[in-house]
Amino acid sequence: MTWAFLFMAVFLVGVILAAVTGLLGDLRSLARSRHMVAPPHLATVSGIARCLSVGLTAFGLFGLLSTFHHRGGIDPVHTLGVAVAAGILGLAIAIVARAVLARCAKPRAGFETATVVREIPAQGFGQIQIPGSCGVMTLAARAEDGAAIASGTQVEIVDSQRSVIVVRERRNAT
Repeated sequence: MTWAFLFMAVFLVGVILAAVTGLLGDLRSLARSRHMVAPPHLATVSGIARCLSVGLTAFGLFGLLSTFHHRGGIDPVHTLGVAVAAGILGLAIAIVARAVLARCAKPRAGFETATVVREIPAQGFGQIQIPGSCGVMTLAARAEDGAAIASGTQVEIVDSQRSVIVVRERRNAT
């Protein structure tokens, strides 16, 4: 087994893990300025796997680049050092990015207002958008009392503990 094969295998494992955990799709959504929030019961496991996928991908990619840079004579210590440093740096960046995004990703009940962007039918589910410092979040939502809420209506967040946010029509202050 060659170093190039080892680094390619680790790189592919990292990319596949990123695809399986939904990281690639979320990066595409972020590029479109739509922040999607993972359901709370998946956030921890998925977050750890996503951070690991970034570290593995960086390890494999920079190991491959270092291997091809030293075509004439591969210096295993130097190549492995570059790959390990890139993997640790990628992991650290992913952990910091996850912490920053997690801070603005979770809407707080009673403190946040949102706009219905896809009508919430009676006893059904629709979508809301919440503008924030990290961009616009689009989330699944249902009405607290089961009534229909039209698109464009301002709503308050009542419960954000599950993957579907519970909302009610915003009460106007008089």
